[in-house]
Amino acid sequence: MQLVNALSLQMLPSDFGLGNLLIQKIDTKRASDLLKSEGAESYIGHTDTANVLSGLLGIAVECNRGLLRLDTGKRIMVAQLVGGRLPEGCMTLPQGCRFEFYLVTLAR
Repeated sequence: MQLVNALSLQMLPSDFGLGNLLIQKIDTKRASDLLKSEGAESYIGHTDTANVLSGLLGIAVECNRGLLRLDTGKRIMVAQLVGGRLPEGCMTLPQGCRFEFYLVTLAR
């Protein structure tokens, strides 16, 4: 499963016009369990975000600025930072910040 920290319209196929995104909010434990059982391919574009997610999820999250393209039926996990920006060099979540996790599936 791919782990991302944002969902971009650029990830969608060019013919997606009539498709749907199914979005399900999940808790941190379920996110961790899914990534551990299915494997995590990181598309987290910032080192600090990858470091914080590694500690939070209990898995190695690499920094990867690659371009991800979704196909029908493809499922990704979005780790959405809420509450501000991470300070440079941080390894843990600062006070007032949290991650929310979402499973997103591209459907037709």
